[in-house]
Formats: sequence, structure tokens, C-alpha cells
Amino acid sequence: MRHFHFAKYSMTAMSVPVSLLALTAIGCSGSYPQADEVAAQAIGGAQHETGSLPNTGAAPSPITAPADDAGAGDAGSPVTAPADYVGTADAGLPVAALAAGSKVDAAPVPAPASSPNPVPSGSSAGLSLRVVGNHFIDASSNTVRLLGVNRSGQEFKCIQEGSAGSLGWGIFDGPTDLPSVQAIASWHANAVRVPLNEDCWLGINGVNPSYGGAAYQAAIAAYVSTVHQAGLYVILDLHWNAPGTVAAASQQPMPDADHAVDFWTSVATTFSADPAVVFDLYNEPFLYGTYLQDSTVDPWACWLNGCGLNQYLTGGSPYTESYNWNAVGMQTLVTAIRAAGATNPLMVGGLDWANDLSGWLAHQPQDPQHAIVASWHSYPGESCDTASCWNSTIAPIALQVPVVTGETGDNVSTATTYIDSFLPWEDSQGISYLGWTWNTWGDSTDVLIADYTGTPTTNYGQKFHDHLVGLNP
Repeated sequence: MRHFHFAKYSMTAMSVPVSLLALTAIGCSGSYPQADEVAAQAIGGAQHETGSLPNTGAAPSPITAPADDAGAGDAGSPVTAPADYVGTADAGLPVAALAAGSKVDAAPVPAPASSPNPVPSGSSAGLSLRVVGNHFIDASSNTVRLLGVNRSGQEFKCIQEGSAGSLGWGIFDGPTDLPSVQAIASWHANAVRVPLNEDCWLGINGVNPSYGGAAYQAAIAAYVSTVHQAGLYVILDLHWNAPGTVAAASQQPMPDADHAVDFWTSVATTFSADPAVVFDLYNEPFLYGTYLQDSTVDPWACWLNGCGLNQYLTGGSPYTESYNWNAVGMQTLVTAIRAAGATNPLMVGGLDWANDLSGWLAHQPQDPQHAIVASWHSYPGESCDTASCWNSTIAPIALQVPVVTGETGDNVSTATTYIDSFLPWEDSQGISYLGWTWNTWGDSTDVLIADYTGTPTTNYGQKFHDHLVGLNP
């Protein structure tokens, strides 16, 4: 989602310029739904994945965030140290030690065409999922809705902080053992969405080998196995990426042609034998005219087949840097995954941060497996946040293909205003949904838990918990 989250660890000698200016500019204003993760990209913790950072005034921004990139906001959160933080200590590196969207001097390390599969056969613990018509079914042909949570951390910890050529300060944010996943299952959830980082998976662009490449892949595979052991399905999501030699310290408008095919070929090869894993091709595509090399290009055509872009998001300040690069379309990613031999269901999110599905059916990628799923993100304050939009745009899609709301959220510090009507509507349409986020960040919105034993946050967390439990007492 477009919210951004501050790092939850000690910043004993953190330089002021980016971090506090970002907090001043957006974290406390409540006017940008993406505010808390913009700051996270600068300091090392992420809640939601992309969005607009207004010019702080500390330095001129060559390209400012578009005026239409706004919505309901988060009041921000304090920078505090989590009890479970075990990453490398922060040395007070200025401006997040160039970890946020900086270019690295060395050329990117090419990823292998395929990687050894660290997931043994049967690792799905008997779970199985495939698409039939407009719904999922399990191995016994029972209809399945994916109902669960997002588990953030591994998209940002492996790339932020550190130093050039040795980026990162960990992999996961919080525990990943079986009891921590059983706590998710105790909410009567059956799925966990796991955001991933392109550079960390491929081990390129300066990621510390302790947090990238083989180490990162093995850690993700082990966590997937643990989630299955608790009886839950997994959604793997390409969350943060960047073109060329730019460190993947943010989400971009689209997946990049430089690395995304390698990423998905490797991930698909790794998990092709696991029928309980769903691939979410790209977290939240968004395309504004100012981002396109050719402003006459139809954004939906670019979404499907790729196009040229003229800037990338840095994850810090300035918000973007000018840089010509090619986005890869969803059709190419579908083709690459199938070429790797994977038959897993594929989630494909629409435009406007995956909130706009108005052109989804007309541009649906072709899949020989007929296992394409519409991915939708829905938060209060976005363009499609009313029942009239849900009924006119989303419901017709749900009649043709499965729809998974990969992210949703609501207020923690005040009474909920959205999920009270939104979740029952999704139930009535047979739509799957996962709440953002199962992390103990203490933010004013979109955080489900107060601790990793599964204690719900007030308002949003409690409502989401009670709703899931009520569906299957």
C-alpha cells in the first residue's frame, strides 16, 4: 500500500536531514496515506509500499510527486527499538547510508537463469490450491477463500542501512518460528502474504550476502515451509524493485525489465513444486503521465506489455530521480513464470496502487494455465472506496476470475470507518482478503497486532480478528 513506515530500531546517531525532514513533511501531517513508509525507506522499516513524498525543502527535488498521489494519511509513528530487533547495529550513517534508492558503482551481479529449488516436494504440508472458474479450490475440490494477513519486513530490512556494497540489516521484522505463525492461524486465517525484495532475492546491487542471494532465498523458503506447517497458504509478492544498478529501496511504478523476469524465473523455479503458493506479480502498479517517456502511451497498454519510464523512486529524498528505464509488462512475467514450469495461481494487480481495476478485464494477461487472479488493494481514501465502485467495477470481475484483496486496512487509534462495511461486502461476493499488517509497529492505522502472540490492536485489529473468527467460529 502507499503508507510508509518508520524503522522500529535505535537510531542513536541518525543524521537529521532526510529522516526528520521526512517526518516533518509527511509523517505528522496525516495528508498522505503513504507517509509512514516513505520515512521507512529512509530509515529502515516499511509499512506500505509506495507513494508521494512532498519536497522537504532541504534540497530541490528534480521531480516532485504528482498532485493526484494522495489520500487518507497516517499520523506517523515514533522511532523506537523493537524487542525482537536482532539486526546489525546502526552506526549513525548519514541519510540512511545511501541505502534508500542510491545507485551503486559496481554493475549489478547477473542472476542465474534458474536457481536450485530449496523447497522439497511435499513442503506444502498437504495444502493445495488451484483456480477453477472464478474461485480457488483445494485438493478435495472444496472452494477456498484466502483470508489472512500480510507479514512485512523482508522487503525492506535486507536493503536498507549498511553501506555501499554491503546493504541491509536483517531479513525479517519479528519472529518467524512456528508459534509466531500459529498465532496468525489462531485468528482463523488461512493465508499469509509475504512481500519480497527483487535485489535481495537475486543478490545484486550491493546487498550484503548475509541478507541476499542464497541466504535470502533459503530464509524465505524456510518461512514458507513454516507457514505451511501451521496450515496456511502463502502469497509471494514482488514488492520492492529498481532498474539497473539502483538499489531496490522502494517500490517503483512498474516491475523493471532489467531484473523482474530473472526474479520471477528464479522464484517460480524455487516454488514450482509447492501447490500452496500463489505468486503476486507486482505489489501496486501506478502510472502517471509524468512517469512515461512517451506521455501518449495508454497506461493499461504499458501495464500489460511494458513501456519506457523516465524516473525511479529513491525511497528517500528526493522522492524521484531522473533515469530512463524500461518497465516490463504483466504478460511477459506470466510467460516467464510458465516457461519456468510453474503452474501456481498468479495474482495481477491493477493500476493506481492496485486500486483501479477498471481496465483489468480488457487487458487481462493470457495464461495457458487459466490461473490468473485479479489482485486488488482497497483502503479508505482511495478512488474506489465506495460501495458503488465496488459493485460497478469489482463485482463484475469477481464473476469471471478470483479476486484477492491483497491489502486493506483501517484506523487503530480511532474507531474504524471502512472495514465494518467493506469486509461483509467482500464476503457477499466471495472475494478473498488479507489485512495489512501483522507487524508490531504501533502506528495509528493499518496495524493488526500489538504483539506477536496475536493480541489485536484496538479498533482495526480487534475488528479484523473478530470478523475472521466470526466467519468460522
